Order: sequence, then structure tokens, then C-alpha cells
Amino acid sequence: MTVRNGQGGRDGGRKRPGGSAVALSEAYDTALLDLDGVVYFAGGAAIPYAVEALGAARACGMHLAYVTNNALRTPVEVAEHLTELGCRRRPVTW
Repeated sequence: MTVRNGQGGRDGGRKRPGGSAVALSEAYDTALLDLDGVVYFAGGAAIPYAVEALGAARACGMHLAYVTNNALRTPVEVAEHLTELGCRRRPVTW
């Protein structure tokens, strides 16, 4: 589906969508966040403002769950990397 003036359409016209009427942290209680390219770059550096935005979402009461299809690191290694970036986390339990 293409987007035209914020509405669905088939003419191929696109417009940047407007903001949500309600903050996502108010509309949803949990965010599922892909790691590679959303929270951090492939090299491991944080995406600009990602850590701050995640902290703000958590401060509003949103639960954060991280997902990835990259099996090169263990969950503990991923959790340690998130901590190094400044993302507060709960301990990993398996």
C-alpha cells in the first residue's frame, strides 16, 4: 500500500506520516526492538539518540524487549553490549 496525504492510495504518491496522536509509550506497554540497525549499527556503535529514546520510553513505564536474527553473540554478550551502550537492562535469565 502506498501513502498519499496520510491516507492509503494506489497512485504511488508518498508523504511522510505525521506523528502519533498519542505517545507510543501510552498506547503500548511493550516495545519489541530489533538490535541491528535500530538500537545499534552493525559495528556496535549506538544509533544516534537510540539510548536516550529507549531511556525515555522506559521512564514512561514501557517495557523493552530486544530481538535479533543475528546468532553470532550469546544473549549474555548482547546484554553486556547494551549495558556498555548505556541501555539499562534487567539480568538475563535462561
